[in-house]
Amino acid sequence: MLQFEIAPDFSMTPTAQVEAVLKGGCRWIIAPSSLQPAEIEGIIEECKAVDAFLTIKNDVDLTDRLRVHGVVLSDCSVDHAAAVREKLGPHAVIGFTAHSAAEILALRGKDIDYAVIPSVGTDTSVEQAIAIASEANAAGNNVHLVAQGDMKLTDIPALLKGGFNGIATTGLIICSPDPTARVEEILKLA
Repeated sequence: MLQFEIAPDFSMTPTAQVEAVLKGGCRWIIAPSSLQPAEIEGIIEECKAVDAFLTIKNDVDLTDRLRVHGVVLSDCSVDHAAAVREKLGPHAVIGFTAHSAAEILALRGKDIDYAVIPSVGTDTSVEQAIAIASEANAAGNNVHLVAQGDMKLTDIPALLKGGFNGIATTGLIICSPDPTARVEEILKLA
């Protein structure tokens, strides 16, 4: 699984970023809630055209209003997770950010779909991320795990072998000379 997070303040427009990564085969886009409504509407259409997932970051109300696939939350307590699931319904895909195996395991059984381990390759080393995934999985984790960050291309096989189900990235793709080709490279590793 490859998730691409739009960079709103990049030299390419958000729509151009989405077009490039979808052309390369990415089928999961994360949009920041700071985008203009017209931009998000255009991205929704781009995603629908190729049957790609679209999630909104941190804005449950916007996710509900636009009826996109789901939301990914930077902070998620057990109570918040239950409230988000109730608001969005059983069809929504809900992800949350976790910094430890304990945070992942705290939401076990709360109908959360995936956990994101952030800043892999910068604040969190690949080894630290794998240790978190291994600890959570050994303790009975039941959600998909996603390594998020601008890790190196060569880190992806180790992350996937180390217990992650996918990656979420921005810079690894959008800072390459050819974002479409970079998506294709990543997907060959996954």
